[in-house]
Amino acid sequence: MIVALSLATTWSVVLVAVVQPDSFFDNAADAKSWITENFTWFFIGAQNAWVFFVAYIWLKPEYYAMKLGSETDVPEYSALTWFMMMFSTAGTGTGLIFYGVAEPIYHLGYNRYLSRGYLTYDEISQEAINLTYYHWGLHAWLCYTVVGISLGIAANRMGLPLSMRSCFFPILGNMVFGSVGDLIDALAIVTTLFAVCTSMGLGAIQINTGLNELVPSIEKQSIAVQVVLIALMTVIAGLSAHAGLKWGVRVMSIMSFFVLTTLMFATLLADDTSYLLNLLVQSLGDS
Repeated sequence: MIVALSLATTWSVVLVAVVQPDSFFDNAADAKSWITENFTWFFIGAQNAWVFFVAYIWLKPEYYAMKLGSETDVPEYSALTWFMMMFSTAGTGTGLIFYGVAEPIYHLGYNRYLSRGYLTYDEISQEAINLTYYHWGLHAWLCYTVVGISLGIAANRMGLPLSMRSCFFPILGNMVFGSVGDLIDALAIVTTLFAVCTSMGLGAIQINTGLNELVPSIEKQSIAVQVVLIALMTVIAGLSAHAGLKWGVRVMSIMSFFVLTTLMFATLLADDTSYLLNLLVQSLGDS
């Protein structure tokens, strides 16, 4: 049931996008604009609700000390290793690399700041960085935190299957083991699939552009090149997952994290280091 629902939904979207691409993307853009116009309040409010929720359980001693595994379990890896795996495999890595640069640059050139009284380059830069912090900082990571806590408690403390339906057991009870649970799991699969595809698409665009800079004969925005890149990423990810958490995901995550950290420090040192450090500290304090 779950597989059938997931495949039917996914292939329906893919077929419509392939058969009628112009109509599909126009409708998707209209839907996005409608959601943004009517439900921005809900998105902002929900993100802040997660912040207060996680802060509450973190400050409560009985919750803070609770293990997501059994009482006798010990962490298999260090906190730093878990962080690197989470950072590299959650789909946020690609978004951070892409929008971590693109978003503040976009905000930097947005004319609305002039109408709000921002007159200096530093003031506009400050606002651009603050908006990026909101989208890719604490609020963004807390979405992952809420799901991780829910799954950990449901599977390891309550003995339920490791699936999204189990997170709703305290609310829906035994209904999660029927058709309602199938719908929850199918929706989780479809949304996760679309999110991962978005990350892979952004990654392919970035790599394609980078290859064009290194080898000008490679077309800058080539569908063929991007399809090959996505196929390669899929193979590498599959091999990593097949090798298991210890020798696959962990090793690839550590390698990716150190490469990106090196790139970050290289960028910091190659640009106006003092200005970037001032902007970093000032933005943290201002946000």
